[in-house]
Order: sequence, then structure tokens, then C-alpha cells
Amino acid sequence: MDCHTMVMAMSLGIVEPGRPVSIGSVDHATLPLRCHWEREEDAERCTSILDLGAASWALQVDQAGFVPPVPDADGMVDLYLYDFGGGGAYTSCSTWEDTDPADGLTGCPGYVVLSPGLTDELMPTYVAHEFNHVLQYAIDFYEPTYPVWEGIASAFEIWTFPEDVQLTIDYSFADFQAAPWAGLLNLGSYLWPRYGAGWAYEYSTAIWGLHLDHHFGDGAGSSSAALWLALAQRGPNTVDVIDGLEVVTGDWRDTLLSLSAERILLGTEDAPEWLPQQQAKLRLVVDGEYTQADLPLTHRPSIMPYTTGAVYVRVGGVEGAVDIEVEAADGQWGVVVARGPELTWVAERTLRWSGDGDIVVGLVNLDHDAFATTGAFSDLTASQREVRLRVSAVEAPDDTEDTGVTGDTGAAEDTTEEPPDDTGRDERAPPSETGLAKGCATAPAPLPALYGVALVAVALRRARGRRQ
Repeated sequence: MDCHTMVMAMSLGIVEPGRPVSIGSVDHATLPLRCHWEREEDAERCTSILDLGAASWALQVDQAGFVPPVPDADGMVDLYLYDFGGGGAYTSCSTWEDTDPADGLTGCPGYVVLSPGLTDELMPTYVAHEFNHVLQYAIDFYEPTYPVWEGIASAFEIWTFPEDVQLTIDYSFADFQAAPWAGLLNLGSYLWPRYGAGWAYEYSTAIWGLHLDHHFGDGAGSSSAALWLALAQRGPNTVDVIDGLEVVTGDWRDTLLSLSAERILLGTEDAPEWLPQQQAKLRLVVDGEYTQADLPLTHRPSIMPYTTGAVYVRVGGVEGAVDIEVEAADGQWGVVVARGPELTWVAERTLRWSGDGDIVVGLVNLDHDAFATTGAFSDLTASQREVRLRVSAVEAPDDTEDTGVTGDTGAAEDTTEEPPDDTGRDERAPPSETGLAKGCATAPAPLPALYGVALVAVALRRARGRRQ
């Protein structure tokens, strides 16, 4: 059961809110961690769970730099082995009140619930994931966008237990690469009903966290801890994820363009150091396939990109220079180009690129829209911009360098045929209900908009197993 279905289950009375049943517990020898069991036969597993919690603390607090978790009134952070009927795991707050109004954060004490059905193979990544949610709750439980919760927690599975990297990749990484137009703020319960794709999208944004830490962290999550601390504030959300990215990177748009370019290489022989696995499931899904003979071309995205999202086309057999232009009436845009491992990007609407061979070209939505602050889905929908990508051959050689930025020409007249409204929709059936759902944080009580979307989407977005 994931966080959205957990909220629905609570609202229907299927799962009771509040603490799980406990008939016994054991404490860690040195850390304020306590493991509870509901069934006597699970008591022995608590020792290993406490060890996993201690390893998570060492990596995520002592090394990465998260603030320690907010303890309950008894001074402990509780982990429960409890059959809540959904499989998997979840994390919640025991109060939805700011524990320390004077610390500049909006933190509450979190507790973790783990299904006893989780195997010993899966348990390490689940504990690492859920413990990260406890730390997130200690910083800002008002944060309304989900990738910074689930994507970062999923990345910490890899940083905490790197030997289990494949378990995390297998769960959902393909969603991020299949829906690049969705951006860094979107979530599955919004995407799935509309497009039949991206049901676990927020978890797949772990790719974003891995890229961020490779360039701005210690390789073990320090940039994600810094991001969470940078987006924190007292009370309701006024400082958002994009604001936090600006603090951590110094230029969030350039960093997004870097990610938008480097993700083109995932799953190929040129895969970047931060995710070197060469697997077909990691390859980027492009929105159009063209050749030099098709130039000049104007591509209308099958799905318009949301804020921070991107749309890509592949152009085969390019010879010489091409002019690339984003055609849009409004908004801020960037362009990325990849020819094998050679990457180019600009935070402008136009780029002249020179070279021979196959290239992937992307347009990137660089707007800082209201959804990052409000979490209102009307703002998310409004962040989509009507846009075209134009690629044309340069008729004659000139004295420009091989790659460079030309002037911003703004919007051009649209001469392309409008595709059907459902172009690009993934018609796959919803994922199977079999298996164990990945763990997550439950939505904070002060955010009714998130509850609302969970209630509508639960019938469409199913629990899914970590392993297929």
C-alpha cells in the first residue's frame, strides 16, 4: 500500500489512524530507536530491524547531514512490525503539530510501520526509505510536492544500502524516463488517471536525487539533506523545492538542464557515473523520431511539458549545422542536445548546433510556477505551456562555433496539424495488485488538496510489488 492508498484506507475506516497494536518491544542499545511487534513470532526480527535503523541513522543523519528525528514524548522513534492489510510500509506523524516553534522548522515526530510480510531481502531498502521520511517530517511536514519526499527517500535506499541498488531501480525508475514531460513536482495519482502512465512517478524521481548529489553532494545524499533544510520554514509553505534547489546549486535552471541532458544517456553505453547501469528500462522515451531528410521539422509534443518537464525528439543522420528553436507564446525555456556522450544545453529558446550523426534534442520548461508553493492541482495543470520544437538545417556555413546560442526569436506561427487529445496516452492496464507496495510518507493532515486527489485516484492507482 502506498501513501495515497493509505490515506484513502484511513478515510474509509479500512485502516485505523493512530498507532498500530504492539504486544512487545525492544530498544536499540545506543540510539533512541524502539521496535514493536504485533505477533510474538515477529519478535526476533526486531533486532535486525533496529540494526537497519541504526545503519540508516549513521548514513542519513551522521554523514548526509539531516537533523535527527523528532522523538515522541517518551524520547523514542518507533518502528512497528504490524500487518495493516496493505503490505509494504508507511510512515506517519504521531502529531500534526510543530514540536519546536522556535527552531525555524516545522517538524513533528514520525513513526514507521513495516509489514511482517516483507522479506529479509527487501527489508533494508524499506527501512532506509521510511527512516528518511521520519527525518523529512522533522524538517517540514507541510511540503506539498511529492517527489522531494518519495524520490529523495528512494535515493536514500541506494545511498544507505548500495548493494541493493537493483531492487530500487526495478521498482519504478522507468516511470521518470517514460514521462520526462512530467517534471520534478508531479505525482502518480495525478498522472495515472489522465495519461495511464506514471503511477509510481514520484518514487522514480530518485534519478533527480542521484544526479543532484553527484554534482553538489558527497555521493551519499548530503545535497538532499541540504535541499530539505533549504526548503524548510516555520508554518505553511512559502519556501518551495525550487527555492531550495537554488540555494543548493546556485542556479536551479542550469542544474535542471544538466539533468535533462544527462538523463538522455541513461541505459546506454555512455551512461553517467551517477547511474552507470546499462539497462533498457532506464532509457529515455523520446516523443518523436526524425531524420535529416525531414528537416525543417516542427514537432508538437503529444503531451505538453509541465513545469520543469522536458520533451525530446531524435533526429538521425544529421549533417552539418542545425538551428533549434522553442516556439511558445510565453514561459521560460531551455534547449538540450546530445550526440552520444557529447552534451550541450542553454537556458535560451534557440541554439545552433554543428556536427554529424544522430542527435537527441529536448525542450525544457524552465518556469517556476505556483504549484511548487501551493500544491494545488489547478496550478499544476496551468504550468503546462503550448509549445513547439523546430529543427532546421543551416543552409550555408558561417563563422559561428560548432555549438552556441543564437538570439531568442520568440514564438512562431503554428503550421502543424493538431493530434487527437489522447495522443501519447499509455493504454496499459493499471499495475497488478499482487506483491508488496513500496513504503512512503502519509500525506500531512493540513493539506486537504493532497487528500482529495488520493481519494479520487485510489481506484486507478494500485499497490505494486517491488519485485516483478
